[in-house]
Amino acid sequence: MKKQIIIFAAIATIALLMSCRKKENNGNYAPHFGGRVVLVNSGTPVPNALVRFLKWAPSSGIFDPPTYILVSSDTTDESGRFEIPENTDATIAIAYGPISIYSHESIQGDVSAYVQSGGELILQLIPPAWITVSAIDVEPFNPEVLYVQGDTNIASSDGQVNLSTPITWKVQGNVPQYIKYLLIHQNGDFVLGNYSIPGPTPFDTTIHIITY
Repeated sequence: MKKQIIIFAAIATIALLMSCRKKENNGNYAPHFGGRVVLVNSGTPVPNALVRFLKWAPSSGIFDPPTYILVSSDTTDESGRFEIPENTDATIAIAYGPISIYSHESIQGDVSAYVQSGGELILQLIPPAWITVSAIDVEPFNPEVLYVQGDTNIASSDGQVNLSTPITWKVQGNVPQYIKYLLIHQNGDFVLGNYSIPGPTPFDTTIHIITY
């Protein structure tokens, strides 16, 4: 009888240790709160966004690009929240806004990392915005500048326009923008300048003035 009690106690101890180890491995993970789709660089929720859960599929050839298979999908509610299926084998999640509004999908989110560490999976969409830019001569007694050309593509000299009258560009909201401009002198010389614009307000037009 005493031997049986010792054996039972040993089994109970082993079970307890296994339980503690399992808790140590799994119990320290942060709770899962699903995910949210928000505007980039902002906590503004995006309702009715499509979220697709995909898993990586091995390529048939060594030089073939990686492909992904759709596992499931969900749509965000009014607060931008979506559910992540339990025990999903998806590896990434991508959010899509209405194509009439959003030009690009979100950067992919790592579902496998979320499953391991818990927390909340955040996907960001880039909203459209508009900026209206003009150039004003604030030194009328210094008339050597004939006019100002401007371009939102700082890496290009193509497509520059005269900023004597306001020009409106469609840009990315909540993302810093840069205007490259040229001060065209009467003698044909020019001076290159760069104008930095903080992230424009999404779905709206902001006005910026370059002075010279």
